[in-house]
Amino acid sequence: VGGTVWNGIARTAGTFGVALGSLAYFPAMDMVRQALPMVMSFLKMAMVICIPMVLVIGTYQLKVAMTMTVVFFAMMFVDFWFQLARYIDSLSLIHI
Repeated sequence: VGGTVWNGIARTAGTFGVALGSLAYFPAMDMVRQALPMVMSFLKMAMVICIPMVLVIGTYQLKVAMTMTVVFFAMMFVDFWFQLARYIDSLSLIHI
């Protein structure tokens, strides 16, 4: 509540450090945000290519087929969340 002078200096130094670190962090996260749809597309492509091989190796067991189905659905669902977050981000920028 009532800090000392040293606490104030430490808090100011911490704030300066976070501000300095964010100069590199935010542009890097913007690049990641732009690259994620492409990465998800490559992962989906790899999954579709691997499905026949995995099913043959798994001898067409129901457990293997269901696992592949759940993983593919999860990839589609994550892509939905990416697009929803992008839409909300764009919508919030319009209203600012």
